[in-house]
Amino acid sequence: MNQDRFMEAAGFDLALMRELNSRTKLTAPPSQHLQAWRNYERQKFAVPGRHPAPDNMGYNLWTDTARTLRWAHGVLTDPAYMKRTGFAPKTIARRALARVSEAIGYRYLRGLEVIACKLEGAELQKFTQERKAFRHTFEQAADAAHVINDKGQNFGVALTVVRLFANELLALCPWLEQVGQASGAAELRKGATLQ
Repeated sequence: MNQDRFMEAAGFDLALMRELNSRTKLTAPPSQHLQAWRNYERQKFAVPGRHPAPDNMGYNLWTDTARTLRWAHGVLTDPAYMKRTGFAPKTIARRALARVSEAIGYRYLRGLEVIACKLEGAELQKFTQERKAFRHTFEQAADAAHVINDKGQNFGVALTVVRLFANELLALCPWLEQVGQASGAAELRKGATLQ
């Protein structure tokens, strides 16, 4: 890449990050975070013509979303882990919700491609409807938990949202197995099973 193209790409990335940062403040609801991360992902990859093959998108589910899920669960349930973050306790619940929203908008939705690209007809329709129902339920529950936790007063509600995401990831495992991603399903099942 020559210097001019590098500078142009860097400027584009910087503009995307500015927009993302303005839309993902801790005071913004999780549904806005999710959509901001989805927009960022699409612009970062699709606009410059970077189109990874759908078959290569599975790691977004079994590696990245599972890691974020475990972080959000840990920060809400383990006082020692919570303390290590250095975050003010009143912001922990909203931070957990924001991270899960990021994982959904930036990783989960990309990762679904590894399944969707192998399905057709009624199966694809069923898969798509299930994901749509999850997203609707998640956004409503996460936004409500965000409002309730304006001062971090109800970790339990935020934890319910995190568990909702864990259940969705576990629901993807049979789909992954169906499309020939058994090892990815096993890794996701392990990563999304919370204690």
